[in-house]
Amino acid sequence: MSGVQGTRARRGVILCAASAVALTAATEAYAAADEIIVTARKREESLQDIPISGVVLGKDFIDDFALDGTRDFIKFVPGAFVATNGGPEFRDDIVIRGSGAEAVESTASATSINRNGLFVGNGTFFGRTFTRFDLFDIERFEVFRGPQAALFGRNAVGGAVNVVSNRPKFEHEGSVKLRYEVELQSKSIELVENFPLNDKVAVRLGALYDKRDGGIIKGDDPLSPLDGENLDAATYKGVRIQFRVQPNDDLDINLTAEFSEDESPSFANILYKPAYGIVPGRDAGVGKFGRARFTRDDFQTDTETANIFLEADWDTSYGTWNTAFHFQNRNANAHDDFDAFRAVTPVHPAMFNAEANADREDQFQKLSGEIYLQSNDSTPENMRWLLGADFQMYEDHFEQFAPFFLSTTSDILAYDITTGAAISPPAAAYAFPAILTIGASAGTYAGFRGDRLDFYRDLTRRSKSYSGFGLFEYDVDEHLTASGEVRVIHNHLEGKFLTLAVTQGTAFGAGNIAVGMLSIPVVAPGCVTALSCTGVSPTAVSIPTTNTGRMEPEADETKVTPVATVKYKFDGGDIVYGRFATGFRPQDFEPRTDVPTEYDAETIYSYEIGYKGSTTLFGGPLQFDIAAFFNDHKDFQQTLTTTNDFGTNVISKLENVGDAWSAGVELGARGRWQFWGGRFTSQANFSYSNGRIDGGSDPFTEPLSIFTATLLAGGDGPRTFESSHGKRMPGTRDYQIALSGRFEAPVPNMDFSWYTNLAFTAQGGGYQDPLNRFELANYEDVTGSLGLRGEGWRAQLFARNIFNEIYELQRFDSRGNEGMNLALFVAYSQPRTWGGEVTINW
Repeated sequence: MSGVQGTRARRGVILCAASAVALTAATEAYAAADEIIVTARKREESLQDIPISGVVLGKDFIDDFALDGTRDFIKFVPGAFVATNGGPEFRDDIVIRGSGAEAVESTASATSINRNGLFVGNGTFFGRTFTRFDLFDIERFEVFRGPQAALFGRNAVGGAVNVVSNRPKFEHEGSVKLRYEVELQSKSIELVENFPLNDKVAVRLGALYDKRDGGIIKGDDPLSPLDGENLDAATYKGVRIQFRVQPNDDLDINLTAEFSEDESPSFANILYKPAYGIVPGRDAGVGKFGRARFTRDDFQTDTETANIFLEADWDTSYGTWNTAFHFQNRNANAHDDFDAFRAVTPVHPAMFNAEANADREDQFQKLSGEIYLQSNDSTPENMRWLLGADFQMYEDHFEQFAPFFLSTTSDILAYDITTGAAISPPAAAYAFPAILTIGASAGTYAGFRGDRLDFYRDLTRRSKSYSGFGLFEYDVDEHLTASGEVRVIHNHLEGKFLTLAVTQGTAFGAGNIAVGMLSIPVVAPGCVTALSCTGVSPTAVSIPTTNTGRMEPEADETKVTPVATVKYKFDGGDIVYGRFATGFRPQDFEPRTDVPTEYDAETIYSYEIGYKGSTTLFGGPLQFDIAAFFNDHKDFQQTLTTTNDFGTNVISKLENVGDAWSAGVELGARGRWQFWGGRFTSQANFSYSNGRIDGGSDPFTEPLSIFTATLLAGGDGPRTFESSHGKRMPGTRDYQIALSGRFEAPVPNMDFSWYTNLAFTAQGGGYQDPLNRFELANYEDVTGSLGLRGEGWRAQLFARNIFNEIYELQRFDSRGNEGMNLALFVAYSQPRTWGGEVTINW
């Protein structure tokens, strides 16, 4: 065992031993473990009594560990993890049971993300995960593993995540939370004020302001004015107003209006590029959290989101009507370093003034709603039912503009286009790998200085979907229950895609200019630059716009997603269940190629068996659950990638790579004990999964547009995509572990108590991509807090990643190129951070 592995193993043994000691020391038990209430089936039920594998993080748990953002939450849910898909939070995808890894901007999420049961996802780059404000002032964070399409709708392939917000109450209460994190220089304040206007109307106000002046990523370039400056500063802010109206005992109406803004780092300031260091003295010594070259502090993303929710519950003599509507307007702008994430990296000193930026704008509007009637106490006791319908309409307009400027003093290369051979030039003359080159007539050399190269993409998607859904559950006898769920959904999707490449520059050469001919940069024999070649004189040319054309594809699909469950309940309350469930990720269009490729919906058929029970361990109550599943994926959606010979530029393409299967086991336990004058509570969760891609196509060749070829230096023809047949299903993990413990005891002779929390999470095995070129990192993470709690107040110190474990979150692009690796980028985990917070309640 290596030193690092040995250290990791010892940490795990110490933590497990500590938990065991605490358990064996328990002497007095509570009457029963706390009941966890969830809304997995659109009604409040006990997690321990529903035939679904799930994990719930309550408000106390969230506060104890100072959870901050989706990545913090999901690490406590074995069977799930966050795929960063580019580094910035707005690209995050929640992967459950292997579904959802390796996404590009045109991919629909494989996990249904919901607030109070309503789907709040969708969008191109943005809207794929929860915002920080979505997680503000919440009651609990629910994760349901396995397909949930019958009641949660499309996208619930791997599972569904539901955030339950706090609602206005008919009593006065409020809180203020102040937090400061040292390394991040992060200052935040959360305010909540709840008050009744009268006995029928209550109001709840909330506000969040979080400003991170520091960070872990800094400029590391003596030639840059930002040398030593923080590059990952961020600001999150939002306001919310809620009204709750109860005109009588049967009607409950909730209206929520909110606005939030996230200003956070974009790609260039997040991703580390191992290929830096090519130019001596320029990038030497740049580490995982250092950035050089063109990095600027204005490479940021600004996302403004407005939400309006209207929800109503109405009890009648024959059932309860539930209605909910959601309107969202989101405007997101990202300013980024195009030559960073496209690997357009100058390695010649004369090219340092080159600049290639990218501006993205995403305008998204969505209106959705649902209405359903479910049984109440008037229904026969052995029967429960639900019948409803919903709709969703959205328009997503995404634009990308990437002006690419070169210094007027840059060297001008010469190219051998006679043979088309790729001749590697000396490093000193290797100016710009991705420069557009213009071909000349046979037997001549031609060079091109690109003074400006503009890329423009305009993508618009419009979607309409309508569905009907229902649930029927029947108690055959006092032990056996059978239930069925189903949804019939129709989707209509249409798109408008426009891609342009506009080039201005100067060509050098005696032959005829042929637009669109690309070649690998090489230096002509006897030439250092094109200007020094005898007989070669500059010829100014105007290069026409390359236009892929306006494409307006449409698609319709209708899906039926049934679920069938059998549950047996023992006399003591334990249950065993079997579940068959289906789900799908909708079809869409891939706009990256000459003709928009339509890929089919991905469908999943899932088989699951589980057991949930309770017992007494060391005198204390213990709840436990175990689930085993097998998933059959049809038309598995994944991203395939190809690169040029130099590995400098990559194009990704979303495809149905074939069929796939995945299987795994999930275990969980929750207990509570009293000893040493205090109370100890603990949770333990574990998961294992594996899978394989079967029936994948042979390597296939895709003709690319002139625009796409422009992006791919050295290739103006078809690109070949490798098959993923026989590879391990990405996103499946050999193991995921989450252990947490909490001990609280009163301080002698004082009117307050002290508490401590400790959590250990670990993951290992698996791959992030369908070609199995990049392994998912193995890691262990320890988080903890120590605090005091009194009547109406609490103060604590907390630390994340206590042992400062740095590991790769995800790799991007290079795809196995073992040479220059110019297109390789890595997103790393956050180092150890610590801070303190004070909460006052009234």
